[in-house]
Amino acid sequence: MPKLLAQAMALLVGSLILAGCDRGPDAATLNRYASTALPADTELAEIYQRSCQACHGQGSSAAPLTGDEAAWRPRLAQGMDTLINHVVDGFGGMPPYGLCMDCNVDDFEHLIHFMSRYPDRPEAVDSPDPMNSPDPMNSPEAMNSPEPMDSPEP
Repeated sequence: MPKLLAQAMALLVGSLILAGCDRGPDAATLNRYASTALPADTELAEIYQRSCQACHGQGSSAAPLTGDEAAWRPRLAQGMDTLINHVVDGFGGMPPYGLCMDCNVDDFEHLIHFMSRYPDRPEAVDSPDPMNSPDPMNSPEAMNSPEPMDSPEP
């Protein structure tokens, strides 16, 4: 029995060590990123600045920060349809349409995809959602590119 307990403890300690390796950026780095991040696509950047950034770009509201994968993970786990419904209908402190009355579902999906990822780790969010695939509009290359990237055709 003591050998089994020692093995279980070793497994637990190893799991905790590995879990700590994937914590993402520290709070200061995340806050700095959230306050300055913009989608590479100029149209989405304009929408983000006027409709999303005030809440998702600072830590003063209950809205998940842009790039805070841990805060976005449970939301993404609800599925994109639920998230879109929350945007359209309003949810919690979020007003209907996120104050973007001229946005469409594709805009909302791309904005959610952008906000839910930290740029150095586009694959890090573990979600059953199909939006979990890397988005060329949110890739590190696009984030650093002065030119907007075209969206891939479906």
